[in-house]
Amino acid sequence: MESAIPPHLKATRTRHRRVPDDYNPPYPSFVARHRPLVEKVVMAYFGIQHAGDAPPARAAALDWIANAFAAADGPRHWDRAIYTDEVGYSNVVSVAYWDDQKAFERWFSSVRESWTGGKHNGAGLGTFIEVLCPSVASYETLFSSLGRLEGVATLADGMSGEIMEHAYWGGMRDRIPLSQTSELAPAGSPSIVRDGTRLRVKPHENICLIRSGQDWSDTESSERKMYLEDVEPVLRAGTFCVTKVSRSVASPTDT
Repeated sequence: MESAIPPHLKATRTRHRRVPDDYNPPYPSFVARHRPLVEKVVMAYFGIQHAGDAPPARAAALDWIANAFAAADGPRHWDRAIYTDEVGYSNVVSVAYWDDQKAFERWFSSVRESWTGGKHNGAGLGTFIEVLCPSVASYETLFSSLGRLEGVATLADGMSGEIMEHAYWGGMRDRIPLSQTSELAPAGSPSIVRDGTRLRVKPHENICLIRSGQDWSDTESSERKMYLEDVEPVLRAGTFCVTKVSRSVASPTDT
């Protein structure tokens, strides 16, 4: 049993875990381990939104961002999610991941204006970007198996052994290295910056983003029945339902 917090990010605790040192979780779980030199990861969401049937411009925009991902300094991995939001609009979000913020900034400088400017807006489409750049000390991952890495964890150098900090209330916070010394309280206020026809939302400090992916393909009989009847409906009620296609070319946050 090991800690979710990697050795190079361990600190003298001023805030204790919510479980004793001899806590034994009821089932195994694992976390992604990044190289010690990685200071931040980047998760960049490039979204398209439209009403009704997909206009012809949608396919062209999706091809454009896929080609941009393959350019110099592009992401090592990206995936795509499709969902219908609460007011009936179709959304397609291409999510790209970096573990080198400087490479992302070089790449992003030539992409941002094209995506949210006039190139793809119009013809029945709206576009948006959400960029999150958490330090490795202020984010966490959790997996119930080692066989299917998702999202930014695909950039990790490897995976941990079985970890202690899970299967209890507050486990997510305890997996965040910064929680050793910080209560992770929100600070400041969100703001909106207007840039022509674009609006940029800047959140307050220590906002929490949770991205959850569920895969029940390995479950059988009573376990699958319990998941589909008891767990999945609650998740569906609390989150957007997404259909994801992963492609390889590759919660508190600061933005």
